[in-house]
Amino acid sequence: MQVVSIKAADSSLVRIGLSDGSLFSFKTVYLPPDFPPDLWAVQGAEISAREAESFRFAAGCYRAERAALALVARAEQTRLGLKGKLERKGINSVYAGAALDYLERLGIISDERFAGLWLESKLRRIGAGRGGKLCPRKLLGSLLGRSVPSGIARKALSSALDSGTEWLLLDSYIAGVFPDFDKDDISVRQKLKAAGFSSAVIRAYWEDI
Repeated sequence: MQVVSIKAADSSLVRIGLSDGSLFSFKTVYLPPDFPPDLWAVQGAEISAREAESFRFAAGCYRAERAALALVARAEQTRLGLKGKLERKGINSVYAGAALDYLERLGIISDERFAGLWLESKLRRIGAGRGGKLCPRKLLGSLLGRSVPSGIARKALSSALDSGTEWLLLDSYIAGVFPDFDKDDISVRQKLKAAGFSSAVIRAYWEDI
């Protein structure tokens, strides 16, 4: 088997035709690290079945990358959520994983960024008077439900909820859930702790009312 046609859009994106009729478009980043460059850069180069499979793999990864980018263009995505969407489109999980690794290295997808932006949008509702029944436990649960890994979700929530923001969230939550609460009712404080509010912020809130 030989390379019969080569078209390079740039230094990384290549379209190759083989003598068996196969045609592959791929990024060279998806080829094995030790793959000889003359096998894709020289017309007429001899190709083994194993090397043709490397082209096939790289082409599959490139298709997965393009599908992922189309989804990212619509909205910020988590890695796990994006992988699931790609697989539901019929994309091989191995191709999807390699493409997502590449996009993560480029910073195009980031679970940390997704979590931070999502929390920012939710906490903005507090200032608009629409915090309602939001609490740390529900925010964490929502992040986990959106395929954010637990460690990243907890770190993002901790970063987003400085003492001032948590105080405002607590105030909004009490107004929405316990509008006529009795500050001497110990059960209310216990329920607030169960909702994920910190003891320090609960104590500061009680001292202020």
